[in-house]
Amino acid sequence: MLKAVTKCAPVLHLSTTTIPTGFRPYLRMAQPDFGVIGECLKDLSVQVALIKNHPAVNQGAQVLAALQAMEGRLVARIDQTNVRIDEVNGRVDQMNARIDQLAQAQQIDDKKSLARALNSGAPNDEPRLYALPLPNGDEVPEGQFPNTLRDLRELEGVQLAWLLEAYKLDVPPGASVYDRRGILAMHCAITTL
Repeated sequence: MLKAVTKCAPVLHLSTTTIPTGFRPYLRMAQPDFGVIGECLKDLSVQVALIKNHPAVNQGAQVLAALQAMEGRLVARIDQTNVRIDEVNGRVDQMNARIDQLAQAQQIDDKKSLARALNSGAPNDEPRLYALPLPNGDEVPEGQFPNTLRDLRELEGVQLAWLLEAYKLDVPPGASVYDRRGILAMHCAITTL
């Protein structure tokens, strides 16, 4: 426990004969002793320096240190969480890209299925044939795919070779033109050749 410093300043008594008459009323009031004030301030500075040893203040410092340590752990946790969130965001981006690829593949497969369904119902030479999309999803350029069964039966040479290569169809070495047309027709679900 701190003890209060109690020193009473002695009252200064001066002879009234040496003090002018106008100042005499002030002599009745107690006057400060600056020496005592100096000693009190010196004692106060010593006592203030000892405040840090008081349990309440010391516990406050310990609480502050504990809070700072807790804050450090929280910052580290937040940093770890941010890293994990970044990893999850990267995985989500990868999943979104994969979903986009699957959706695009599904659209290509749908177009292929529709073209095959329409081609399989072509009963004679006149109905229109429908080109399947290329493996990368692109459309066959205008004029490269035969319009009818008759056109398919007449297909040969460079145009037939281009279609087989564009669709990435396996053609046995030395296959005849008729066999090559059959491979293309089978790929496009054309049943009558």
